[in-house]
Amino acid sequence: MRSIRVLIGDVSDDVREWILSATQLDPEVNVVGNALGTFQILLETGATRADVLMTSLREDGSEPGVVSHVLSEYPDVIVAAFGREVDHAAIFRLVGPREDILSTEPEALWRMLRERL
Repeated sequence: MRSIRVLIGDVSDDVREWILSATQLDPEVNVVGNALGTFQILLETGATRADVLMTSLREDGSEPGVVSHVLSEYPDVIVAAFGREVDHAAIFRLVGPREDILSTEPEALWRMLRERL
């Protein structure tokens, strides 16, 4: 099974806690770093060779600004962005449209991300 390197970006404490809890359910999912702000996220994405950046959707549920920056610099990275309550999420990739995630259950999330890496 392919491992997934996860970088945690700008998220609330609740979302960060959820991500850390979710990563513990799969030994092949590893948090490789934490970064705040677009510039730091860009640096850490490259330095950690992250496969996935996990960040927050904007309050209105739209694409966070960091997405375009990360994907233009690192086109193979998947950005997974979560709502404040982790009740909804979306993934963003350089190729293809936004995909809304139907389940934020950790096992379903990791399976879906592996299929797209």
